[in-house]
Amino acid sequence: PTHPFGPFSSPPPTSNSICAAACSMLTMPRSFLLLCVLLPKVESLAVVGYVPEYRWSTVDWDKAVRHTTHLVLFSLEPDIDGGLKGLDNVRSVMNPQSPLRLALEKVQRSPPKILVALGGAGRSANFQAVAASRKLRKRLAKKVASLMNELPHLAGVDLDWQVPTNEDQWRDLATLAMDIRNATGQRGGERAVVTMTFHPLTGSVEKFSGLRGKSDKSFVEVFDMCHAMTYSVMDNNGQHSSDKMDRETVKEWTTAGLPISRLTLGIPFFGVKKNERHPKTFSEIVSAEPNLLKYPDVDASKDGYFFVNGGSAAEKVEFTAKEGLAGVMLWELGQDIRSDSAKSLLEHISEAARGASNVGWLFGYSPGEDQMFAFLTVLVGGYYVLQTFQLAFANWKKQRAIVSAAVGETAEGSKEPSEERS
Repeated sequence: PTHPFGPFSSPPPTSNSICAAACSMLTMPRSFLLLCVLLPKVESLAVVGYVPEYRWSTVDWDKAVRHTTHLVLFSLEPDIDGGLKGLDNVRSVMNPQSPLRLALEKVQRSPPKILVALGGAGRSANFQAVAASRKLRKRLAKKVASLMNELPHLAGVDLDWQVPTNEDQWRDLATLAMDIRNATGQRGGERAVVTMTFHPLTGSVEKFSGLRGKSDKSFVEVFDMCHAMTYSVMDNNGQHSSDKMDRETVKEWTTAGLPISRLTLGIPFFGVKKNERHPKTFSEIVSAEPNLLKYPDVDASKDGYFFVNGGSAAEKVEFTAKEGLAGVMLWELGQDIRSDSAKSLLEHISEAARGASNVGWLFGYSPGEDQMFAFLTVLVGGYYVLQTFQLAFANWKKQRAIVSAAVGETAEGSKEPSEERS
């Protein structure tokens, strides 16, 4: 008769076929384990969000920690003696009862790594002197290590020197980064995260791309990520962060022979206007023109401001994934909208990053470390359960054969008298 699941389905299994199928499954765990070993490790795209101190009291920390992989607190200023200005501000925002810390406590998945920036525009005046002095570098590195010991939630630093102008200064920056790594050591088996920023298409890449240390380590290898501030360069139309600029930034990097996996692409949360000195935040632009939220692929306001809307931001994330970049860098999260009824720029970016990270993974799902451990535990445990079942089944078959043979001998013995009587 036709099987209920269709005319081409297999017939209902018998008890023997069930046992055989179970035994044949024993080869599957070996295959899956081999597959897990051979599968390339798929890294999730980094979403690095900056939050300057003047936004710390107003930014949506809950949304920030849910939708980023790294949060950068901007910023501490190196002083002329190798110290750091602004430490009390960082201590305050990292207080156990602060909105940031409370948001970190509530996050369901792995929380973002918290970094603190050193320098930045208007706060880099002493970088050159400190980085060039062995004594001052060591002192600054010890200050960073002390701060990270005091605030265990800090995972590292972002070096934002605005800006080195020659090879010697870039080399000094790399040496400072190494001093910080040596001073901070490892915590919980992990070393400190050290990142840097640079202006692409300005000659900076050409200056630092050929630098190598005594151990033959290149400049870029000293840093976990190098953030390209693509939004800092404008084209002839007054537009910044264009697709063309993104492509040229990647081309400049790869042409210099630098590892693409260390590069992040900057995405601005503000708009600019040609011949207009003051930019507008994304929030200000869409507040003046709310319909822009309904058309996320429109990147210009009626009053002439060019910006990156949600759809274009998602496309930039997809571009970074396709090109093999480490991820994206966002300046800055406090410029985003705060709304439950409309999708923010950060949410557009986070959604695109999760989708890009899932590409190529098993069944379209990108498991975390805990899920992968649980999967392998079940797999290995299932293997040994089935192996035990196979052994029991083999013993049962052996016993059955012995019993059958004994019964056969008994039957043969019982036939002999009757044959003699006949």
